[in-house]
Amino acid sequence: MTNPKDYKELLALFKAGLAAGVIDKVEVTKWADGFILTKNEPDYFFIELSLAKSKNDAITLIGEELDSAMLANGKAILGLLHKRFTQGDELEAIVKTMYHLLNNVELSESEVWEIYTIAEYFDMAHTKVHGSLESVRQRVADFLALYKDYSIDNYPEWLELDKKADSALEEANRKARERFEAEQKSRENKKSWWKNLWQNNRN
Repeated sequence: MTNPKDYKELLALFKAGLAAGVIDKVEVTKWADGFILTKNEPDYFFIELSLAKSKNDAITLIGEELDSAMLANGKAILGLLHKRFTQGDELEAIVKTMYHLLNNVELSESEVWEIYTIAEYFDMAHTKVHGSLESVRQRVADFLALYKDYSIDNYPEWLELDKKADSALEEANRKARERFEAEQKSRENKKSWWKNLWQNNRN
C-alpha cells in the first residue's frame, strides 16, 4: 500500500500552495486520482483527498498527514508562482502572495531579503513615492525566473534544483552589489568634479 508520508514534501507544497492560492484544488485532485487509478491498493488518504469538496477540506486533510512544524519548500512554491506570473497574474497579486509566503514556507535569508525588498519597492512605486511599477515587474520576473524549473512532476529533483537556485541568486546578488558600488563611485566622482570646479572658481 502506498504511504502518503512518502510524499510529505509534495503534500506540504499542496497545503501551502492551496492556502496561498498558488495551486488549484483541481491540480491536487488530479494528483490524488493518479494514485487511485494506478495503484492496486491506494491508501484511503488519496481517496479522501480526491473527494474533498473544498480547498479548505483538502488543506485540513493534508495537514493531518503532516508534522505541524513542517514547512513547504519555498523554492518550489516560487516556481509555481513563476508559472502564474508568466500566465498573466497581476503584479500586485504576485507580490502579495510572495509576501504571504514569508512566514509560511521555507526560504533562505537571501530569498526573504529579496521578497521584502520587492514588496517595499512595489509599495513605493504603487503610491508613486519612488520608482516605477515596470521596474518592479522586471525585478519580480528576474527573481521568479530563478525557480522556473520546479514543478509538481519533478519533485525528486528539488534538492538539486535548490542548490542551483541558491547559486543563481547568490550570483544575481553579487552583480547587483557590483552595479550599486559602481553607481556610488560614479556619483562620488561627479561630486568631486563639481567640488574641484567650485574651489578653482573661488581661487
